[in-house]
Amino acid sequence: MLTEGGAKVWAICLRCEKRGGRSLSGGWSLVLFWIALPLVGLAVLTVLLELAFR
Repeated sequence: MLTEGGAKVWAICLRCEKRGGRSLSGGWSLVLFWIALPLVGLAVLTVLLELAFR
């Protein structure tokens, strides 16, 4: 049960909350970074392994 002043009724990231909740672009950028970084790392690793064991 939500009480007055006990919780906010919307869910946004802490970075967006610090900016007043006007934009979610900072949160989405962070999510995309954490998804893209491992994918790029795996792609680089695949290319290096392909070159090493050719």
